[in-house]
Amino acid sequence: MPILNDVQLSSPEDLVPLTRSDEPIYVILTSSNDEETGAPWCSDVRAALPFLKETFDKPDGPKAIYESVGPRPGWKKPDNPHKLKWNISAIPTVIRFELRDRRIEETGRLIEVEVYEEGKLQNFVLKSVDK
Repeated sequence: MPILNDVQLSSPEDLVPLTRSDEPIYVILTSSNDEETGAPWCSDVRAALPFLKETFDKPDGPKAIYESVGPRPGWKKPDNPHKLKWNISAIPTVIRFELRDRRIEETGRLIEVEVYEEGKLQNFVLKSVDK
């Protein structure tokens, strides 16, 4: 499935119309790119990008939405809207959601180094496919 671009999510419930009961959807939270380098300002996000691209950025990959938490100064604030909306404290974070009884439910997440630990992301995605 494709990467869904230009999707604005105000809460996990916004995923309901984008999800079918037989497939999960993933929200991938990353940093914005540094204006000087053009690369993500977060070193963990930079390390995770090859794994994320290999898993999600292909025509037959799982359905996913990338969401940037913004520049470093905004991310460091305790009231960062992405921290509150997704209940996160670190990036990258990959959250799996599934539709159950017409309600969206979080069914797993990988945080920071877990995203780029060898085989962990692939197993996380395969686990939901093989259920």
